[in-house]
Amino acid sequence: RVYSLKYRGLIAGDIKRNLMLTAKGVLALEDLDFRQLVQHKKWDKKWRVVIYDIPETKRPARDQIRRLLKDLGFLKLQISVWAHPLPCLKQFKIIRESYGIHNHLVLLEVSHSHEFSKALKHFTRIYPNLKSSHSSRS
Repeated sequence: RVYSLKYRGLIAGDIKRNLMLTAKGVLALEDLDFRQLVQHKKWDKKWRVVIYDIPETKRPARDQIRRLLKDLGFLKLQISVWAHPLPCLKQFKIIRESYGIHNHLVLLEVSHSHEFSKALKHFTRIYPNLKSSHSSRS
């Protein structure tokens, strides 16, 4: 996959050490459609969790991931653990491959549990339909 990205001109650099996103790669990432997050009408009662431990040698990727998580409204659960109630992992899989950080970025889809009650309160303010979706399950 990395070779394919390099061949398509999305990344450049040494595959084993230092991959960088090219201008073409940045444009491709910017085209990812995250607008669908706010278009979901009903919550499927699953949390999307992004966990990362990206080494210093890939700092630009780490900074970009953190910035994107904040921009998308993810809730920071711990230093490198973020959660969101709406589907978005497909886009993060593309980002993970584009930056060559598949060994450093874990994507999880987790069923709702009481562990997420603080997160649910946070997101219910942003997406009021989460509350009604959650209470109809009980």
